[in-house]
Amino acid sequence: MLPAHRHNLILERLERQSIVRVADLSREFDVTTETIRRDLEQLSEAGLVARTHGGAVATEALHHDRPYRDRSTQRLEEKRAIAQAVVGDIQPGEVLGLDASTTCNVLADLLPDVAITVVTNSAAIVQTLGSRPNVTVVATGGVLDPPTMAFSGTIAEATIGRFTFDRLFFSCRGIDVKRGVGEASDERARLKQRMIEAASTVYVLADHTKFDRRPAFQCAAWGEIDRLVTTPGAPQQAIEAISSGPTTVTVAGA
Repeated sequence: MLPAHRHNLILERLERQSIVRVADLSREFDVTTETIRRDLEQLSEAGLVARTHGGAVATEALHHDRPYRDRSTQRLEEKRAIAQAVVGDIQPGEVLGLDASTTCNVLADLLPDVAITVVTNSAAIVQTLGSRPNVTVVATGGVLDPPTMAFSGTIAEATIGRFTFDRLFFSCRGIDVKRGVGEASDERARLKQRMIEAASTVYVLADHTKFDRRPAFQCAAWGEIDRLVTTPGAPQQAIEAISSGPTTVTVAGA
């Protein structure tokens, strides 16, 4: 396992629990404790973790999205499975909303070159679709956050307000079985709320790891979500609870 991949797995673990321990990580990744200590030291130097006796805890920086280039290489097969599960729903002539998630960028890469309009707050998706002559791409504009390649703020929200989406695709920070889906910041949650208000059909694209995270800011209740697409590993009890309401749940790649 490459160090970068191991670092991402350690950070994912810290997003779901309060602390990681050197001995546990050493056993899980089948590497020496010295290797794990070096990993944690590098993550500490990056400001993402704080060292403790025998392990590490997450810093505040980890609760914000990690750089896009890091997230874009994680769980690619799962993201492709999710994207493949929904791309067939899209019809020529439709107006689509795509958020700045890496899963939506994978979906954008799979979109056919047909007469559709894509409205997005993702600079990465704009680049992905730039070579599709039949796809009309609208960037929301706004304040660009370079690490996440996402536009936000009042300009982005105003642009979204000018459209009606046939379908909206977005991901989230975490899933609450009772309350819905949420984000790590109020600003990001508010932008997604504007997108949901503009959409006829709403899809949440979220792999199974999102069930382990408690979202800080709610952006959609289950009554606002038509379809949740997740991956194997999602808790069966949670799937059944969500499916008992208005939201259809698809497990992609099962």
